[in-house]
Amino acid sequence: MDYFVSQLLDMGFSLDMAVEAYSHTKNVDTAISWIIEQQQRIEAPKEKPPPKKKNPKISKGPSKARAEKKKVIDDQSSSTGLSAVPFEIDYAPTAGVLPANAIRVGYHDAECISIPPPTDTSAMKEVRRKSVSELPILCQQVLSKAGFTTLNPIQTIVHSPILDSNRNILVAAPTGAGKTGIALLSMLRVIISQLNEEFSLEDEAEEDVSSISRQSINYQEKLEPKKRSKRSPHKANIDKNFQIIYISPMKALAGELVGKFKSYLGSPPCCLSVKEVTGDTHLASKDIDTAQVIVATPEKYDIMTRRPSTESSKTRLLILDEVHLLGEERGAVLESIVMRTLRLSESTQSPIRILGLSATLPNYQEVGRFLSVSDEDMFYFPANWRPVPLRQSFVAIYDAAYKLQKESFDSHTFNIVSEEILQGRQVLVFVHSRNSTIESGRDILMRALKDASGSAKSMLEKGITKKALEQISKLSLVELRQLCERGVGFHHGGMTAWDRRQVEKLFKEGKIQVLCCTATLAWGVNLPAATVVIKGTQVYSSDKGQYVPLDILSVQQIFGRAG
Repeated sequence: MDYFVSQLLDMGFSLDMAVEAYSHTKNVDTAISWIIEQQQRIEAPKEKPPPKKKNPKISKGPSKARAEKKKVIDDQSSSTGLSAVPFEIDYAPTAGVLPANAIRVGYHDAECISIPPPTDTSAMKEVRRKSVSELPILCQQVLSKAGFTTLNPIQTIVHSPILDSNRNILVAAPTGAGKTGIALLSMLRVIISQLNEEFSLEDEAEEDVSSISRQSINYQEKLEPKKRSKRSPHKANIDKNFQIIYISPMKALAGELVGKFKSYLGSPPCCLSVKEVTGDTHLASKDIDTAQVIVATPEKYDIMTRRPSTESSKTRLLILDEVHLLGEERGAVLESIVMRTLRLSESTQSPIRILGLSATLPNYQEVGRFLSVSDEDMFYFPANWRPVPLRQSFVAIYDAAYKLQKESFDSHTFNIVSEEILQGRQVLVFVHSRNSTIESGRDILMRALKDASGSAKSMLEKGITKKALEQISKLSLVELRQLCERGVGFHHGGMTAWDRRQVEKLFKEGKIQVLCCTATLAWGVNLPAATVVIKGTQVYSSDKGQYVPLDILSVQQIFGRAG
């Protein structure tokens, strides 16, 4: 009974409803159907029965075995020419009905359900985007380095409470909505508060040579570049006795963020020290103490703050990226970090601001209250606020036998990949083990080589130039070199940091078209993929000793890499 009830609770049903369903049936699929039927009876008006549907196509839901073998595909392309078929689905975790414009198509070994991207973006379009030139001068200088000319609609809405107050803030927005830019704005708020004098762009350079009397300098000499005086970058007078902590969920993402923040904040006008504290780095306590910006993983920062120190007392801002991880196994570490920070702020009477950045959460109010965020400072943006709309597709594989199932997975994956690369789009294929990245990459390449038309092979190799081959030859793994030479790569946490960076660079430059990877790339490492494929939704849990379904937040996180 415990397993039965826990399955229903994980799907979003109440405990009372789960227990009552157990008294009627011991089968989970039948129980879900029964619960939805009861909910529909309660919600239906009593005076008249619900009208009959013109299209009575109601899915009874796949069997438990099939439900556990779904493959999820997500891309940003427009919907296909398939006819739209409204239908109900009885295994959705929180609702029984999919959007009316859902597209459903069957294959001999699978069934595909596609959800077109949201079309109602009127709320986002009504926002007048804030120009960077309207912000404080220091913000203008830093944001221009980051490539900003205007803030996007989400950043425009939240910039005022971030720059004009020190209150805790929670931003729940779709992936790809510019949350890193929001974090940068909150950092600039702290930096501005630490200015010893007002920052300006007064020209402190030497007197321009054109103002010198022509009697003392030859006109020809004045035209020579070496004779011209150059304006030196202006440095802000900042009291650097502070620290900003950025909690990143992944080591790979932490390394990327450190590179970005060093280019934005490590040079004039700010000239701050940015350090990475992860399992890949080893810093002395002196280096950590003298840093103004620290990017750390939750586990590392948890260890750092278990004992009170001068570093923790200098903290002015704590940024929690992907705070929705509170609900997962690593959530306990984040909880301890938050509670320790709140306790430190109270005991030292030194306010520490908390900025929570999250994917779209159904219970963002509860997370906000845990972070001590007031209702007015909780910002929730649904999926239609995403700058690049996404189309989501779900493919259920029918075959129960492992060999047939694997063949179906590989076949459908290649069909999707080949369709996208033939249109000039790059593809990320997510799998759930390191060995699977190599196997999937090898399978895609072999199927492309067997393609009679040869078009898939030629599109895979379109970015392979002499310069690309030189880059690929420096990779340490033989199998990686062999695949990359044909336009296919793989990426996982077992590779060296240098190999990972090189593969990411090759993909960004368009030299490889398909990258098979693990979830390492799902947490913010931005790669130019138009399409994302999740190959299987069953992940092995070492704690439970069995395969468990991939949770929906992880699916949404991976989806966010598209576009």
